[in-house]
Amino acid sequence: MPTLNICGVPVSFPFEPYESQLVYMEKVVRALESKQNAMLESPTGTGKTLCLLCATLGWRVHRKKQLKSQSSKKKLQYEDAATEDNEEANEETNKLPKIIYASRTHSQLKQVVKELKQTAYSPKIAILGSREHLCVHPEVSKMRGTQQNHTCRLAVRAQKCTYKLGYDQYVKSKKNIANLPIMDIEELVTTMERRETCPFYLSRDMLTSADIVFMPYNYLVEPFVRNSLGVTLENAVLVFDEAHNVESVATEAASYSLSSVDIQGCIREVDECHNLIVSGRVHPGEDTYLSSQSATTLKNLLVEILAGLNTFPLNDKGGCTKPGSFIFDFFKQFNISFDTAPMVTTITEQVIEAMSDYAQSNPRNSKLDHLLTFLRTIFRDKENHQAMAKQYRVHIQEENAPRTRQTSNRPVNSTMRMFHYWCFHPGVAMNELVENNVHNIILTSGTLSPLDTTIKELGIPFPITLENSHVIDPSQVWVGVVGVGVTGKKLNASYESRNSPDYVLELGNTLVNITRVVPNGLLVFFPSYSILDMCISQWQAQGSNIWERLQGLKSIFVEPKNRVEFADVVQSYHACIAANPNGAIFFAVCRGKVSEGIDFSNENGRAVVITGLPFPPTKDPKIVLKKTFLDNLVTPPGEMKLSGNQWYVQQASRAVNQAVGRVIRHRHDFGAIILLDERFAFHQQKGSLSKWLQPFVQIIPSYGAAHGALTRFFKHNKEQATAAAQSAKSATKPTKSIDTKGFVPPKKITNLPAPPVEKPADVIASQVAIGDGQTFVPPTELSGPAKKSSTDAPVSLELLVHQARTLLSSQDMTAFVTYMRDPKNHLDEIEAILAPHPTLQQRIAPLLPPRNVAQAMYQLQRLKKRKHPGAALATTTAVANPQCSICFDIVQTTSAPPCGHLCCVRCWKKLELPDHTIQCPVCKGSFHVGQFTPIVAKRVE
Repeated sequence: MPTLNICGVPVSFPFEPYESQLVYMEKVVRALESKQNAMLESPTGTGKTLCLLCATLGWRVHRKKQLKSQSSKKKLQYEDAATEDNEEANEETNKLPKIIYASRTHSQLKQVVKELKQTAYSPKIAILGSREHLCVHPEVSKMRGTQQNHTCRLAVRAQKCTYKLGYDQYVKSKKNIANLPIMDIEELVTTMERRETCPFYLSRDMLTSADIVFMPYNYLVEPFVRNSLGVTLENAVLVFDEAHNVESVATEAASYSLSSVDIQGCIREVDECHNLIVSGRVHPGEDTYLSSQSATTLKNLLVEILAGLNTFPLNDKGGCTKPGSFIFDFFKQFNISFDTAPMVTTITEQVIEAMSDYAQSNPRNSKLDHLLTFLRTIFRDKENHQAMAKQYRVHIQEENAPRTRQTSNRPVNSTMRMFHYWCFHPGVAMNELVENNVHNIILTSGTLSPLDTTIKELGIPFPITLENSHVIDPSQVWVGVVGVGVTGKKLNASYESRNSPDYVLELGNTLVNITRVVPNGLLVFFPSYSILDMCISQWQAQGSNIWERLQGLKSIFVEPKNRVEFADVVQSYHACIAANPNGAIFFAVCRGKVSEGIDFSNENGRAVVITGLPFPPTKDPKIVLKKTFLDNLVTPPGEMKLSGNQWYVQQASRAVNQAVGRVIRHRHDFGAIILLDERFAFHQQKGSLSKWLQPFVQIIPSYGAAHGALTRFFKHNKEQATAAAQSAKSATKPTKSIDTKGFVPPKKITNLPAPPVEKPADVIASQVAIGDGQTFVPPTELSGPAKKSSTDAPVSLELLVHQARTLLSSQDMTAFVTYMRDPKNHLDEIEAILAPHPTLQQRIAPLLPPRNVAQAMYQLQRLKKRKHPGAALATTTAVANPQCSICFDIVQTTSAPPCGHLCCVRCWKKLELPDHTIQCPVCKGSFHVGQFTPIVAKRVE
């Protein structure tokens, strides 16, 4: 594996990195060296996880050597004080930061561990999870929450857990832990269960000696979870991968809600505990506060809180909002404050433990768990509670009550009160991390833009930032805004339009046609489950054949809301893609499970369709309060202010960016992104797309144009893939010389009048978009074909191939040679490969086959003839293989100004000014169209 020198730090990487990967790793190392926070955006498929792992682990190895060297120097200075030296050496070792690597889910962490196995590093790792994820005990593993935790502790204390006893034996030899291979959480559970060793306790043992610790990032931002796991943040490097959700996770970690149904459940549990104590079936320990009397007191307190919540006056819409500080006033009337809350939470926890002892054979979730978390969230910071309360709002709302086994006798339309304590500033949780003296924080994702507003929201500084480019070639991605459907009707999924039968019909017919052109897997994202359900219902309705037509083209899969069913559906989708040449469609939802962390690389996702902007529900009380909260924030002079509307728009754009990230998953992948909503053409929405994506966005005027472009895109990439596969097979075979007979470089016409005085034309020329899907070449770079004299000899293709090898990567070189050999291909198909090398591009252009762009410049002359009947048509000049100086098309007919430089008709027309003058993009001369000489092609055999 190559070793890179990044900011003086040796970093091993599995292969030669791309430029964007080097830039990314350099930012990571700079952040680690300077102990500064970093926010790094890099598109999906650029290898950011691998870069992140290699850069952080490489830096840690380097830092370890530095500390060891410092310790050795100190030891030489104090040879006579061995004991003191050892203490100092240990102190240096303790200064080595631990890396805490967090991602959204254990599923995503599994992919991270998979990437780690590909590196040259073999760090000691720990994977943290709750008992819910790690317990292998046949009975305790079925429990949840506090009950599961307490039952586990009881079994361990009584030495009745076989797996904990196995763990005790296993860790007696520290070599066992030191020699453990790198495993993800599933591998850890399977391996330890087979060895009858508890993975839960083992993971905590591994935590103390681990170089890198993996955990879901809610474990980090939720202080109660973090403390219960024994995670120490001091001097730790905190890495948040897939960090586009950190804002919401941070606010949710600092928020909590409690319903009247929850409180009723708490009353039942406490009452049951009281009865069990009185009957002697539950025996509270001597060191607890729990007794029949304390249980009665807690029950009475809960009854009062329930009555206070149910009788609280609401507005005519069934809700009421108060400042965050109101929460303390509400509980003060029940004598619950920072002084008394610890006693209430302690007795509550002891009731849960006592009930766990009794109900061990009948596991169930405890409502007292909710109460415990709610009170701990409110009364967690006595010193700063008034300042923190400013970041909160209290909202009491009347809602429909869910029906459960315990409430099955309740009327169907019964309601309940919800008591929400909502945090609206993620900085509350993020600042709590910083206050633990962490080394630094690194946030990374493919969808963090706009960075300035994200930093503003999180409330902590991020001096080091990056919005990275993609490693793919421009020809590998097609992005189009298609605002009209197949019959020309507008596609707009706004609230006013989306319920229209005409819109749903137009969308369905458009998807049918897209399904015809997209090979293999097609992902279609809807703004919400309700819109998805409505569209499917109407397409399946009698009188509509849309669903039937879709099924005739591809197998259909729909994202389920149930987490258990989801894994099976994804697996079935992948299996269908592998088995069915027609592929499949996956209907999904933005912000759903499909859009988050699922790999749809290669044939599994050749195109992503976004059917609308997934704005959060406009009337949702939490959304309304968040927007109001941001609008009312007082921003110091000179600081950027994030308005409520800006935040609202960002929520939609981030969900879109996350969904479109499913389509390009690695360097050699390709796919199309189809935005089926006219609003994506608006400046605000287009500018909200990921930065790397914006240069590729095209506004397509009609569905027909989009269909044709998609057909060409997939045809081209299929040919690319086939050629690459064939080249790989014949890589060891000698390359034959290429016959260039019949292709002559274009010539400058020398028998025309001299050009007039030059006039600046930079602004006009630079603003012209030349050709369909072609890149404009600045006039200053046009020194190749258009300036060749009639005596110039053809350029040797073999020489150009040799030159190309020194400039292009092996992958691009293979594609380049393939296209040069095939006379059916044209310049625009290899333009992306050669784009970074304009000189080489211009020299190769004359050797390419001619393209069929035959538009007569006679139109200009005939227009002149009509306006001035007495005028004569200019004499036609025959030129061998005339070629456009801008788009390099070899044309059949065109015109040339007196300077003699050629362009095709299309390019001349785009350069023509309202006064019918044209400024030559090569020599900058200004000419009237009447001065142009018609040119026709003369083939040279």
